[in-house]
Amino acid sequence: KFDINANGETIAVEVTSNVAVTVEIPTNVDWVKMNNSRASATKTYYFDVSPNNDYTPRSTTIKFTSNANNLSKSISINQVQKDAIVIASDNYTVAKQGGEINIEVGHNVDFDVEISESWITKNSTRAFENETLTFNIAANDSDDEREGTIKFISKDKAITQTVKVSQSGYDPTKPRK
Repeated sequence: KFDINANGETIAVEVTSNVAVTVEIPTNVDWVKMNNSRASATKTYYFDVSPNNDYTPRSTTIKFTSNANNLSKSISINQVQKDAIVIASDNYTVAKQGGEINIEVGHNVDFDVEISESWITKNSTRAFENETLTFNIAANDSDDEREGTIKFISKDKAITQTVKVSQSGYDPTKPRK
């Protein structure tokens, strides 16, 4: 059994046999290739496992057989997924009066949320649905536009996604100060 990280790697499988051996990689597996350039007289087989750029883990079985003697052994290769935090949009503009923004977050890792400004707060009173987090944006009492950020950070700190929140300051329905 080989457990491979998402970046891929070359694995070596040493086979001891006194009969001819064939190697069977499933035909629907295009992410594992036998590396014949590194074949060895000691019956070591090399397989290149491609990087996993998908967001789900994958696995396969490679079979070593001797048809003449009706013998077979298998190895399994398991590769973890590419970890990600995917934000539907990374920029939101809010009116002077404030309000709520809903940010869709797709993820396959646990994450924390860091907010840069005190006028942005995560709404904890509502459960999130379909990976949507709700944030409250306070009214802007100034005529100046302001900006803040919301960061989504995986628990292991390997992945960070940042959303920029801009809020206008001038309210066109009211006379300017």
